[in-house]
Amino acid sequence: MIIEPIKKRFNKVMNMPGSKSLTVRALLLASIAFGRSKIHNVLESDDTNDCLFALKCLGINIEKQGDDACVVDGCGGDFKIKNNINIFVGNSGITARFLLGIIVGVLARSHKEISIVMDCGAQMKNRTIKPLVDSLLNIGAKIEYLEKDGFFPLLVKSNQLNPSKICVSGAISSQYVSSVLMMAPLLNNDVNIEVTDIDAENHPYIKMALKTMNDFGVDYLEISKNHYKISPQSYKSNDFIVETDFNTANYFFSIAAVANSQVEIVNLNKNTLQPGILFLDVLAKMGCDVKYNANSITLIGPKKLKGGFKVDMFEMAEMATTLAVLAVFADAPIEITGISHIRNHESDRIKAIATELKLAGIDVVEFDDGLIVNPNIPNRTSADTYDDHRIAMSLAILGLGANGIELKNPSCVSKTCPDFFDYVSMLL
Repeated sequence: MIIEPIKKRFNKVMNMPGSKSLTVRALLLASIAFGRSKIHNVLESDDTNDCLFALKCLGINIEKQGDDACVVDGCGGDFKIKNNINIFVGNSGITARFLLGIIVGVLARSHKEISIVMDCGAQMKNRTIKPLVDSLLNIGAKIEYLEKDGFFPLLVKSNQLNPSKICVSGAISSQYVSSVLMMAPLLNNDVNIEVTDIDAENHPYIKMALKTMNDFGVDYLEISKNHYKISPQSYKSNDFIVETDFNTANYFFSIAAVANSQVEIVNLNKNTLQPGILFLDVLAKMGCDVKYNANSITLIGPKKLKGGFKVDMFEMAEMATTLAVLAVFADAPIEITGISHIRNHESDRIKAIATELKLAGIDVVEFDDGLIVNPNIPNRTSADTYDDHRIAMSLAILGLGANGIELKNPSCVSKTCPDFFDYVSMLL
């Protein structure tokens, strides 16, 4: 795909797709709730389609209504399956991790003798599941690695579990913690959950998991920092509206930033739990004017982006490659740190973005947990996207802001935003 540079300033109001994180959480909890739920503004993407497919394999009845709603008939914490089954989670890490915990919880509550094979795509087979499996094995779950230790595919078997305590590490991913939290109400006794290697109390994605659990009728007790107590409960149906995906919105805020333009994105507000909102503080530091409205956010880009600072992107790591691209257009270098974990995402994102920026003539210093980008005018280039949606979307901004770019395999954006380039075309 050829991306041509933006020729003139724009002023647009945009309605963007729903949050992937909230869509998957809502679909999973609705599926194990009692009653019928309706989920509005559901994101249409590879990840959510993988989630829907896996749930249907587990006997969950889900019907699409209109363009962006799903009606889910919850199973009441007991999958309506009788035989051993195989489910496929594609390359959706969020589905794979959350669903593993939920399956263990449902099988622990059930008295059925069932085995479930969880398989995935080639990309997901390179992403470890070991910290979560270790936590579940330690409480007596029956899980076997079918190919390589620490990785999918897995065999999960029925087993009655009565743990009083579960320890789980969030060092590699907070999704392991969220998986255990969402599983806990399905167990047959009170359980204390101890979180290690992460500040769970202030972690946005963990707070999002707990809030969504509340939305579907489950309570929890926060005993102390990183210590939760959850009693046996049943999830209840809900009419749930998914917020706009902040990570997707941030690409369009960023395009406005490099194009000295204005964009207003609706169905967003400053009270969100999505960590993507933190990226707006970075954009403000770069000279953007950010306005928080009742149900939308407006950003106006400056004539020249500001640099000359260092930023820890750990909590908003999904936007790290985008900031690397924005740094190209700044008035001084920007140092990005705290993102060593994104080397193990869909690609080694630090290496990938550094490589492509260098090929475009940009001076980049790469180190273990980040990089320093020195601004310059980028050359028009042909760029690899590494089959990684974040790399593809970030590099699109590079082309839009300067001399254009050719993207190889741009369709990888379908993982989270299949219509990304259609939205881009609205700005040209």
